[in-house]
Amino acid sequence: MPKEYPIVLFGEIEQRIFFVCGQRVMIDRDIADLYQVETKHLNRQVKRNSERFPVEFMFQLSNEEKDQLVTNWHRFSSLKHSTTRPYAFTEHGVAMLSSVLKSKRAIQVNIQIIKTFIRLREIASTHKELSRKLKDLDHNSVRFIDCLLRSDSSSLRVAQDNGLRMTFAVFAHLPFYQSRSSFISRSSSPLP
Repeated sequence: MPKEYPIVLFGEIEQRIFFVCGQRVMIDRDIADLYQVETKHLNRQVKRNSERFPVEFMFQLSNEEKDQLVTNWHRFSSLKHSTTRPYAFTEHGVAMLSSVLKSKRAIQVNIQIIKTFIRLREIASTHKELSRKLKDLDHNSVRFIDCLLRSDSSSLRVAQDNGLRMTFAVFAHLPFYQSRSSFISRSSSPLP
């Protein structure tokens, strides 16, 4: 059996997800383009099933948001003089679209879009965790350098008690810190 490739690639979907009103959303014409249907057909189906799309799932952009979209992304230039404002669909709104548009392509594309939203959420979560770890590392590095610059045994003991013993052991073997290595070995708490 030949290997099946996704109809739409992650990167193509990712480029169509925007951050509006504090939420990740996709614009109606981008979704329609991915589904290979006209935007008016997509919006007509949504209006026919309006009870499935509360404000948390879909909202219409304000004129200012539409202008910002047109200014920042060339593919929306046709909206510049349009009187209609585009709709924005949240992740849940996109998931609900699968119950409205039932073509085979719409279902497959919808699965890819939902996977992309999930992947972006995982990336954001990882980014927050890395940011926190870097902040902690930066804080520990500042404390470590401060202890080295003060060069008194009491500050070294405090740093060692705070879990920085391994850091001192690593730095003690570097050529730049060789002059400090005799000082480190004199501390009352021997390094492992």
